[in-house]
Amino acid sequence: MKKIAVLVILMILAVGCISEEEETPETSPSPLTTTPTVTTPSPTTPASTTQPPTTPTPITPPTTTPAPASSPVEGYIILTNISPDDPFYKGVLKLRDYREASIVSFNGDVRETLEELRSRDVIFVAIMVRPEMIDEDFAYDVFQLSKEVDTGYETDFAYGFITGITPEDVLQYVENVILYESGHVKLNPEFRTIWRTGERAVGGGVGGWGDQMTQDVINLFRQLGFDASRIDTDQLSTKQELLSEISRTGVLHFLLHGSPGTLLCAGSVITHLDIPELQEALFIFNSGCYGGCIYKAYNQGMSAPDTYAERAWYTEPSKTLPLNFLENGTLAYFGHMCMWGDNKWSLHLMEALVANNEITIGEMIKEWYDVPSGPSIIKGASNPDTEGMDRNRFTYAAVILYGDPALHILM
Repeated sequence: MKKIAVLVILMILAVGCISEEEETPETSPSPLTTTPTVTTPSPTTPASTTQPPTTPTPITPPTTTPAPASSPVEGYIILTNISPDDPFYKGVLKLRDYREASIVSFNGDVRETLEELRSRDVIFVAIMVRPEMIDEDFAYDVFQLSKEVDTGYETDFAYGFITGITPEDVLQYVENVILYESGHVKLNPEFRTIWRTGERAVGGGVGGWGDQMTQDVINLFRQLGFDASRIDTDQLSTKQELLSEISRTGVLHFLLHGSPGTLLCAGSVITHLDIPELQEALFIFNSGCYGGCIYKAYNQGMSAPDTYAERAWYTEPSKTLPLNFLENGTLAYFGHMCMWGDNKWSLHLMEALVANNEITIGEMIKEWYDVPSGPSIIKGASNPDTEGMDRNRFTYAAVILYGDPALHILM
């Protein structure tokens, strides 16, 4: 194990972020389940009261008061390519019943739903697919779709991605949303931003933009009435000390280098195996490199292969941070799927929350998607074959929300 740890650190020093060699790549992507395009109207019957199988760490309601069968949201659409006979589809039906939503199915390209969406008054969209479907390419397709329903380049609906390691995880996620919205589960009003001030500090050391950003997000959450502070991992002797410090934190912000399954602290690495210790982390902002990836990522380091297709590498969904946080009870996970881009995206989302306390998590990230005024073509980029690609693919579309877009942080 010591040899592995040394190897990880050496590679981080070489490329700036953990590269594909820290995760065991798959030789080929898993097959995806698709279904013909159909439209299912919102049901009029209440959702089933049968409880889904529980995950290893489900949220447990403190009272026996029953949660509501539904919480209708106007203009709520579920986009999915999951077949009705797939076990993952049970989660689709549970969310449909709770939100009284409509289901719009697609086969290969999510953008084939454009005309159907244009015929509806769409406000929120939950994209429910298997985890192997979600990568930078798919996120960019959804980003483009959200710009095409109406004229102009503004984002036409708020959206989020809902998936899980297992079908039971998806069912439990919807149940966790129900418990939170019904008041059975409370948010602990503690906010912590986790950073390191020494070598390998994101945004430079003390006095750099990383230092200033952590102070800014603390001030924002203090305005919301949270107990907010920063944790410097250089000041902690062990990883267990860090986990103990943040074990009761309701909202976590990581400004650390990382990979889909790790966060690099000073002298230690947080992995997916550590997530069960963070029982009350309901909302996560992970600004680490590749922190939003759950299956496929693209190596964007300077030593990457010449063609973009050759840069693809794969990780096992069950070993990624987003899906393990969600399995552990997290209600919203914001992450970035690239190494490029603006690391201050999380600050932008938090500013949107402070400006409007009633904003939903989907509307928070929608404001980030609204920043670009149109396609921005990359020219003379450091990676050879990205010249001519839309820069928004890396900077804006690759910031991703895992969670119900109609959910509020502040209830």
